[in-house]
Amino acid sequence: MASNAFSEITEEFLVCQICLEDFRQPKVLPCLHTFCQPCLERLLVTEPVGKLSCPTCRQDVPLPQNGVQGLKSNFLVCKLHDIMRQQPKVSGKTSESQREGIPCTACARGIPAEFYCVECTDYLCHVCNDTHRGLKGTRSHKVLTIQDLQSGRLANEIRARKSSKCEDHNELNKFYCDTCHRVICLHCVVPAHKDHQYVEIEKAAERERTKIKAKLSSVKNTADLHEKWIEELQSVKNNWPSQVQCAEKEIEKQAEAIIEAVQKVKSEKISQLRAMNAAREKQMEAAMEAAEMDLASAKSCVQFTDNVLEYGSPAEVMSVAGELTVRLEQTTDTEIAKRADLTNGFMDLTFDLPACDLERDVSKLIGGIKETRVSFTKMSPVPINVEIGTRRGSPTLLKTVGQKGSRDGQFNFPTSLAVTTDGDIVVTESNNFRLQFLDKDDSFKKKVELEFNPRCVATLSNGDLLVTGDGHKIHVLDKQGRESRVIKVIGAAENDKTTLGIAVDSLERIIVTIGYQVFVLSSTGDVILKFGDKGQRQQQLGPYLRLTVNSSNQIIISDWDNHNLKIFDPTGRYLFTCGSRGSGPGQLFFPYCVITDGEDNIIVADWNNHRVSLFSRDGTFIRHVLTREEHGLNYPRGLTLTRDDYLLVSNQHCIKIFKIRVWRSSLATEPVGKLSCPTCRQDVPLPENGVQGLKSNFLVGKLHDIMRQQPKVSGKTSESQREGIPCTACARGIPAEFYCVECTDYLCHVCNDTHRGLKGTRSHKVMTIQDDLQSGRLANEIRARESSKCEDHNELNKFYCDTCHRVICLHCVVTAHKDHQYVEIEKAAERERAKIKAKLSSVKNTADLHEKWIEELQSVKNDWHLQVQRTEEQIEKQAEAIIEAVQKVKSEKISQLRAMNAAREKQMEAAMEAAEMDLASAKSCVQFTDNVLEYGSPAEVMSVAGELTARMEQTADEKIAKRAKLTNGFMNLTFDPPACDLERDVSKLIGGIKETRASFTKMSPFPINVEICTRRGSPTLLKTVGQKGSRDGQFKFPTSLAVTTDGDIVVTDSDNFRLQFLDKDGSFKKKFAFEFNPCCVAALTNGDLLVTGDGHKIHVLDKQGRELRVIQVKGSAEKDKTTQGIAVDGLGRIIITIGYQVFVLSPSGDVILKFGDKGQGQQQLGSYLRVTVNSSNQIIISDFGNHNLKIFDPTGRHLFTCGSHGSGLGQLCRPNCVVTDSEGNIIVADFWNHRVSLFSQDGTFIRHVLTPEEHGMCYPKGLTLTQDGHLFVTDCHSIKIFKV
Repeated sequence: MASNAFSEITEEFLVCQICLEDFRQPKVLPCLHTFCQPCLERLLVTEPVGKLSCPTCRQDVPLPQNGVQGLKSNFLVCKLHDIMRQQPKVSGKTSESQREGIPCTACARGIPAEFYCVECTDYLCHVCNDTHRGLKGTRSHKVLTIQDLQSGRLANEIRARKSSKCEDHNELNKFYCDTCHRVICLHCVVPAHKDHQYVEIEKAAERERTKIKAKLSSVKNTADLHEKWIEELQSVKNNWPSQVQCAEKEIEKQAEAIIEAVQKVKSEKISQLRAMNAAREKQMEAAMEAAEMDLASAKSCVQFTDNVLEYGSPAEVMSVAGELTVRLEQTTDTEIAKRADLTNGFMDLTFDLPACDLERDVSKLIGGIKETRVSFTKMSPVPINVEIGTRRGSPTLLKTVGQKGSRDGQFNFPTSLAVTTDGDIVVTESNNFRLQFLDKDDSFKKKVELEFNPRCVATLSNGDLLVTGDGHKIHVLDKQGRESRVIKVIGAAENDKTTLGIAVDSLERIIVTIGYQVFVLSSTGDVILKFGDKGQRQQQLGPYLRLTVNSSNQIIISDWDNHNLKIFDPTGRYLFTCGSRGSGPGQLFFPYCVITDGEDNIIVADWNNHRVSLFSRDGTFIRHVLTREEHGLNYPRGLTLTRDDYLLVSNQHCIKIFKIRVWRSSLATEPVGKLSCPTCRQDVPLPENGVQGLKSNFLVGKLHDIMRQQPKVSGKTSESQREGIPCTACARGIPAEFYCVECTDYLCHVCNDTHRGLKGTRSHKVMTIQDDLQSGRLANEIRARESSKCEDHNELNKFYCDTCHRVICLHCVVTAHKDHQYVEIEKAAERERAKIKAKLSSVKNTADLHEKWIEELQSVKNDWHLQVQRTEEQIEKQAEAIIEAVQKVKSEKISQLRAMNAAREKQMEAAMEAAEMDLASAKSCVQFTDNVLEYGSPAEVMSVAGELTARMEQTADEKIAKRAKLTNGFMNLTFDPPACDLERDVSKLIGGIKETRASFTKMSPFPINVEICTRRGSPTLLKTVGQKGSRDGQFKFPTSLAVTTDGDIVVTDSDNFRLQFLDKDGSFKKKFAFEFNPCCVAALTNGDLLVTGDGHKIHVLDKQGRELRVIQVKGSAEKDKTTQGIAVDGLGRIIITIGYQVFVLSPSGDVILKFGDKGQGQQQLGSYLRVTVNSSNQIIISDFGNHNLKIFDPTGRHLFTCGSHGSGLGQLCRPNCVVTDSEGNIIVADFWNHRVSLFSQDGTFIRHVLTPEEHGMCYPKGLTLTQDGHLFVTDCHSIKIFKV
């Protein structure tokens, strides 16, 4: 057993690791490593003064005062050296000393030793042994034969030998002082330690051995962990080069993939650009053609009207007065609105380079060098062109299909319907977990079993079906019902909700709802867009949504919980809401499925009201298409329209099929009774007797005669004058010399003689062509000629019947019209002439606008090709820049990788070296401890017990912690390409083809190019102008502000009955007094001012304050209200409010449009309204009584409402003046909240621009923005000027 233990003592433990020889004066360091005293002293000379590091583990060694000599001696090493020299054979092997014999150490004769003195520790030959036994000093020593080595007796003797002696008294240490923690001899006990706690050395050693053994197991475990750590560290080191090589290949591969994606996206962008070019050229040609038609129509209307007024007799004026008035109104109203719509649709083309750092963003696309912790051992739908919008005829029920059950053709809560590309009907049968297909005859065709509860179904253009209801998945089935793929929708906020509503737009985008969120996916299933906020507010959504799209790709949401429909544009921007909770007209109660018809009217299954309701595309309620009472509806859910004019409704547990009456506008399908004007293409309603029944134009013949008889102009002679007008009474071709005003015939001299001789014509007025032509008398006679004759009696029409609205002759008066209201034709004509003249100016203005529009449209058309060419060049350039950035980033990544490699190799070498040092230290500690416990005498154990215990604690604790830190710092190396759609993200980097609204000439008063929307800096107060009073520069309730064409500020000083003008610095300039209380002011482009507040009048003033005219606004419902809010749009139209009504006037003051209903509903208005317009001519109303802003399009259609009553963010309390900045953002004076608030052009609240706390606001009313970036605000009785 002893022999086996000795075999574990290594040579290194017995040899100094500095000189590599047997120890001489061995000294043990606190780290338990032993070295020769002379070696340590030589080493100390090379170290800084007073410092010594262990050569093995590099631990700092605190030196005592007497230096190396004061370190503890290691008596155990010498004892173990002797034991090792005397070890017997192990496993049949003989040591070198045994084979050759150990030489005698007492003489130099080289005789092999036969004995060993335990006391002297000398090997003795037989001669020296005899001498040793004879000497008095050594004869008592214990001497063993060399053969005793075979039995191990020598080792036992050496082990038991006490080698620890007191350094002071050179006696064996036999005690241990617990007070001083040191071994002492008997001599030490008596003088120095008599009052201390001391015990016999054997008892102290036994106690310490127990403690040391307990700690030794932890140190051995630490050594094992170090060994495993080194193995794993070596494995990491070996794997590192392959990781570096693999990462470099991945970088190269990803860079190539990005370059390939760049080239592909570039080609796609250019193809898109060229397709846009082809489509846009057609669009612009069509728009130009339409514009020219509109211009021709307007000019024709003006020319015809001028001719009627100039040359028409009273009877002729009255015969066309009705049609002419209608046409004038149509030309003024319809064409202006049409022009605005077409202008909005035209865009300039640019290439929109992304605002990005190409290298940074390409770096993200390439990916990163990823370090992961090294794992060490632990400690489109089918387009249905059917329209049922405004048809009043009720749909006819043809049949009811199915009943409750689970057999083929039976249903259990059918929730959704769709039409396949083959014309079949597919039904999501919810509680039966299947789809059922019905053929065109509504008979069962087939079924597809599913493992989930299907909710909704939609059809792609290729015939595939999209089915929702399975978690966040969309199942894609082919025509045979086989699952082709599953789309996983990523990013939903509500994990417990499933996919629900689904639709496909004309761009093949898939729109799906999950909870309150709407996701727009590409055809491949990638999320392009996500929108939706949870709540009950105007733009918020509930958790159960169905949806559809219209032909403009607007997204129409049926909001079950909020009982309404919400409409969003293709980018997810909220447009408007229609419907509210209830059972009345236009109200909804848990709306379910929603679809659109061929005219984009909205059809919704009103579930809890047991009906199907119809809204126009702008959200106006039209009617209830199907009801419970008339059609037997019971909880309708699914809806679909077929191409052959059938409306299918899922009704509880069956499908009801209705035939709808279709109105088609095509002349090919309904040619009877239809005619289009060849010039303007307007539909012409024909009377019963066809074209013959249309009114005759007597004026044309008269004008033709007048034109033929016109005198020379500027020395030029007409063709008829040079060649002569032929006689119209004979066929001889003789030039006419006379003209009969009554017969309207040109007469030669022969026919004239005959004409004068006839009794029926001799009294006619005849004029000579030659003489009367020069004086113009002939033309005047022709102009005055009455050519309108009664069709019944062939008499001249000399009266006008106001009852029948027609011209009549004297015979008619006496017979058919004797009880009617009629007047002489001249008086009626004069009256109508005045009306027609009033409207004619508007039409002429319209014609001028059309001419300008055509000029600008031509300019846009000419610029388009340059824009396309420039855009294509920019796409090429951006693609090249991205490829260059890819190459640069690739090189940087590889350089980074190689630098990491060099640094990591050094780091791993250092870590491996540290690990090996830690292992050597742990092994050294274990070996030293084993040797002390196995071979050390009690005194030797106690002499090193303190250092040994401390060293084992350090080895077990510190090294483990150090190893953990080093482990945390080591990483595996991989290349981490981003999880992205390369083409999509490269497309973002390349940029997009951007369409910006084409810049047409604005007719608005002053284009103020100031924008304050998203700038967070607070406006700076420059000065406060005025105070309460009636002197110049003082104010009493200033209510409105405007900027003149000269840049002055005009103020309606309300209670002082005047306007005041301030210069750009806010100094008083001049004033205009009134006899009424002025309310609001606006400026025209020519510098004239429009002032409201005087009944239903608008006072028009010139720059000098002189009143030019007064516009009387007609048709107001509230007689006690005055004109109030006023603005001028880009078409030169005047928008004015009176009470709850909004009037749109032509520049001449004629009412073009009137809208507004009184009330508190979403589209209703209060009685005190302020108004402004934006660059799109949208009309923005500040509704004082309803505490909100309402936005209408140029035709008066309600778009949306923003703001609500309150003092919170985005809330208003008595809003007053409203203006817009150059970006279309809305700025409103929030009167009762003493602040000015800012909303985006889509109605989203941005921030409070001015507040009472920061800016001292007090009841703001008027607002205006100047061209030099100043915001003027009326503040109680003063004007505050801010720099924005």
